[in-house]
Amino acid sequence: MINGEYKEYKKVLSAVAIVFFANTWIICREFTQDELNRIFTRHCAGLKNVDVIQQPLIITFSGTPGMGKSFIAKKLEDVYCAVRISTDELRPLFDEMGATTIKEHDYALQQYLLYFFAHFKMPNKRFILDASIDRKYTQLFFFCKKHTINLIVIRLDVPRDIITKRLYDREGDKVTWYLKHLDAMFLDYHKFAESYKDYILFTNIDGASLIPLFQEIDKKIACFDKA
Repeated sequence: MINGEYKEYKKVLSAVAIVFFANTWIICREFTQDELNRIFTRHCAGLKNVDVIQQPLIITFSGTPGMGKSFIAKKLEDVYCAVRISTDELRPLFDEMGATTIKEHDYALQQYLLYFFAHFKMPNKRFILDASIDRKYTQLFFFCKKHTINLIVIRLDVPRDIITKRLYDREGDKVTWYLKHLDAMFLDYHKFAESYKDYILFTNIDGASLIPLFQEIDKKIACFDKA
């Protein structure tokens, strides 16, 4: 992506941010190019499979916290020799730059992903976006269409009682925040399904085999290769 295109995306991102944060009374600052470059350098140092030559593809998720996105993303990273981008691994880097709240993390992630895809020059263009796109799908779809990148969305399905147990088991003191916002997250999750139907549905209960999921992904990739 050349500088002109990056500036174009910055304008789109700024407009989206104004709308998204208009009713929050929170100012989320723009990272400088130097700050983004520092995050990019440290982030890329920990990425796997970057030298594998693969065509552009993004695999990502629809789902709430506790549905198992990160567990599956790590499996996909290995099985498909993909470059995994984890929001959980990026958050400490955002914290160091002064973005510490949930909304600040969201906006930092939008800024950083634009920078990442504009500057990532390694041969492997197959990415696992280890995040839920239920609130961000408009921007991602725009980006993929603009750059002719194939997209696979995995819609996770997990009973709410299992989600709650997983959150208690893993989040410790933070569990109260997640439980407080879980209804809103489910609302975003269901709204996304109403607007986008071309997803792979996977029920991620404990002990579920990932083989059927891999088979569905293989079918999608085969269709992309034929196109």
